[in-house]
Amino acid sequence: MDIEALRSRLAALEAALREKEAALREKAGIETALRESEALRRIALKGGRMGTWCWNLRERLIWGDAAFLALWGFPAAEEARPLSAFTDRMSPQGQIAMHEMVTRAIANREEFDGLLEVVAGPARGRWVRWRGVAEAERPWIVNGVSFDVTEEHRFDERLRASEARQTFLLRLSDTLRLHTDPNAVIAMVTAALGQHLGAGQVTYAEADPSGDHVTVTRDWNDGTIPSNVGRHRLEDFGAAFIAELRQGQTVAIPDVALDLRTAPARAAFARISVASLVDVPLVKTGRLVAVLAVHSRAPRDWSPHDIALIEEVAERTWASVERVQAETALRESEGRLAADLAGMRRLHDLQSRISDTADFEAALDEILAAAVAFTKTDRGVIQLVANTGETLEIVRALGYEPDAPVIERFRQDSFTEGCELARVRRQQLVVADMADIPGFAGTPDGDLVAASEVHAFQCTPMISRKGDLVGVLSTQFRQPHRPSDDALRLVDLLAWTAANYIARHRGDEALRESEARFRQFAEASSEVLWIRDATTLEWEYLSPAFEAIYGLSVTDALTGDTFRNWTDLIVADDRETAAACIQRVREGGHATFEYRVHRPDGGLRWLRNTDFPMRGPSGAVERVGGVGQDVTELKRVEAALRESEGRLRTLMEGIPQLVWRSRDEGDWTWAGPQWLAFTGQSQEASHGLGWLDAVHPDDREASLRAWDEARPHGRLDTEFRVRRASDGPYLWHRTRSVPVRDPSGHILEWLGTTTDVDDLRRLQEEQTVMVAELQHRTRNLIAVVRSIAQQTMTQTGPGEDFREQFNARLGALSRVQGLLSRAQSEPITIGQLVRLELDALGARTEGHIALEGPEVLLRPSMVQTLALALHELATNARKYGALSTEGGRLAVRWFVKESEDEGRRLVLAWMEHDIGHSTEERSSRRGYGRELIERALPYALQARTRYELGATELHCSIDLPLTERTRKVSP
Repeated sequence: MDIEALRSRLAALEAALREKEAALREKAGIETALRESEALRRIALKGGRMGTWCWNLRERLIWGDAAFLALWGFPAAEEARPLSAFTDRMSPQGQIAMHEMVTRAIANREEFDGLLEVVAGPARGRWVRWRGVAEAERPWIVNGVSFDVTEEHRFDERLRASEARQTFLLRLSDTLRLHTDPNAVIAMVTAALGQHLGAGQVTYAEADPSGDHVTVTRDWNDGTIPSNVGRHRLEDFGAAFIAELRQGQTVAIPDVALDLRTAPARAAFARISVASLVDVPLVKTGRLVAVLAVHSRAPRDWSPHDIALIEEVAERTWASVERVQAETALRESEGRLAADLAGMRRLHDLQSRISDTADFEAALDEILAAAVAFTKTDRGVIQLVANTGETLEIVRALGYEPDAPVIERFRQDSFTEGCELARVRRQQLVVADMADIPGFAGTPDGDLVAASEVHAFQCTPMISRKGDLVGVLSTQFRQPHRPSDDALRLVDLLAWTAANYIARHRGDEALRESEARFRQFAEASSEVLWIRDATTLEWEYLSPAFEAIYGLSVTDALTGDTFRNWTDLIVADDRETAAACIQRVREGGHATFEYRVHRPDGGLRWLRNTDFPMRGPSGAVERVGGVGQDVTELKRVEAALRESEGRLRTLMEGIPQLVWRSRDEGDWTWAGPQWLAFTGQSQEASHGLGWLDAVHPDDREASLRAWDEARPHGRLDTEFRVRRASDGPYLWHRTRSVPVRDPSGHILEWLGTTTDVDDLRRLQEEQTVMVAELQHRTRNLIAVVRSIAQQTMTQTGPGEDFREQFNARLGALSRVQGLLSRAQSEPITIGQLVRLELDALGARTEGHIALEGPEVLLRPSMVQTLALALHELATNARKYGALSTEGGRLAVRWFVKESEDEGRRLVLAWMEHDIGHSTEERSSRRGYGRELIERALPYALQARTRYELGATELHCSIDLPLTERTRKVSP
């Protein structure tokens, strides 16, 4: 809090208190004047409302006039009234006081004068003044007068109460000035008020910011009510009652059980043993901030004087608490300011000292001592970030033995829940009690820390102005403790100062080491290293390699105008470029350029300079650095290499194969013009793995797998399909490559060719098919010949008929083999096969044959068996069927059908009409031909056949599957 604001607030509170005291004293003066005035008024009243009476002590009878009797609430009467009539309307205390007063006056033969209160009857509440004297001759007869002094008595009571109230308030104000602690103020006020009022309990409750709860920190009790220190919910004591408090209204309740505002909360009041109360709310800026409450264990009627006093005390208490708090805050603020100033002075002095010291460890010890002093402890540790940047290492400790177990345990293994956590979070960490760390107590580390009397700690990361975390500054405490916020703030500033010092120290050390390494490197380097002043361009440093390259000693080069010494060595045509590059670096850029120099011995050297700016702390270019490399030999090699590459490129671009260059894993770096022309790719598109875009998608994975396998074997040999850009098809290519290696055997690159092998693959496939087919057909042919011979011999026997039929069937086989020999260049269709068999019998010239159907290609492996079946059908038709008579007709029709289950199938129907032969001739048609159709075709070709021979017609159908290679052709 601002000190000036606190002082202003304190002055305002003191002025308010002075005003209240002046008002009280003024009121006391007014009341003194009123007393003097009242004395005069009493004299005037003595003649009015006076009653006379006569009291016979022996007979205990009293006669009185009408005025006297009216004072006691009796009607006028002539006869005397017994003494008991009057004593019944007195209080017991009044009876005793009257008896003692009259007895003493008679004994002393003097007048008596006293006051009595009427406590019963119609005159209840009236105060009566008795004045009387006994007769001399008859002392048992007392005569006297009585006055109604009710108003005077009440005024006196108010006056006495006011005097007591003022006395109490003045004494309270004087006492309040002596206290400087808010709790002491509250304790004194509650005790004084409770004792003054004869209450059972007085509490001062402060409201939460929400206004829903109040907290009683101190209360006074007379022993009849237990302490109610604690936190209480306001709504528990009746919503209506609390609503009045929040509105700033004083609430006085004689009996909480009977009052409608508190009756619903009777249980809550019973719990705190309160039966009657006066609660004075303190509402500031529209918010309930505190309540001064006076409680009684029994019901009680609270007088207006009581309520007014409680209200006044409440305001004075609030003002006093505010004053004390303001004074306390001021003292604390001034104390913190003084501590801050002292801490800042110490920080300033420490910073000055460590900035000039070369003793790094001594500086760390000073930093650690300051941290210990700021946090008011005797223990501390500095941990610096190790070279990895991920761990902390203890480098200095204070308050521990050199070989303390806790130091050794965490020297290079920082406490995870402590300094390590502060390092990771880059935030100050405070643990006020080690027992609060979950699961730590009872562990080996927990026992070690406890045995070392470490019960609390703070860890502050040391972060430099550049944001680099260099370590953690921590202090430890022997008891549970939390340092003040001011102390932690000073430690934070100390950590920042320490971080900058440590970072600067490390930077200086690194710079010295770097400079030493630089000189060692520069003196051993074969390249020229140099540094120039950016303004004058004079050399500040020149490495020994200058003499070997330029032919001029370093001493001579650094004598006189060093920039002129350099430019004079440069070939005239290159000087302008060199000067422009130096200027660009002076302006903050970078430059790499090549130039030639004339050595003093007449030699010519090529150099490549790499120049760069060197900036100072302000960011301005202060120096120009450079590295000069002798590239004379490199220039010669580059020229020879260009010539060699030119010859190689001419060769590679002239061969028909697709050529390319690649790094490992198929990472192409160049593609020859042949590849670009074939695939349509650009040079850039083929680089990397871009060449795969021209490869068939199904072959890409295998191609990359071949590259994975190529490196261990040092050879790439694979085949894949490449898309020809001119018309779109993918053609098979064979890719071969071998690596180019350096002298150590490491692969530099791969040189490869991709050759078109599409025709070769097709021919190889056809050759494989033909060889397999030839072998199959040869086996089948032998089996067929054997079958033909056996069937023919069975039918004819070994005679002329055998030779004729056997030769006819061998002729059919011969025709089929003739077709098969042309199958590779001239595919065989079902129509050709049907026409071939009919033509062999001379049947198609007779004009009663009908052929109908598409030209369907037949697989060579099915031609032979199907041809034999057609031969048998045709031969039987010529001998016995439709082709053996003038009126016979033959119809052969075929078509292709398709279904999802069976695919494509060829269906052939052979139909003969008007065959007209005898039963014996028809029965001969049930021989070899029918056996072939009904048994051989289903077995060999998975065909479905039907053979139906009637008296005048023949129906035969053949339904066999076609392969995917079988397709329709134009007729």
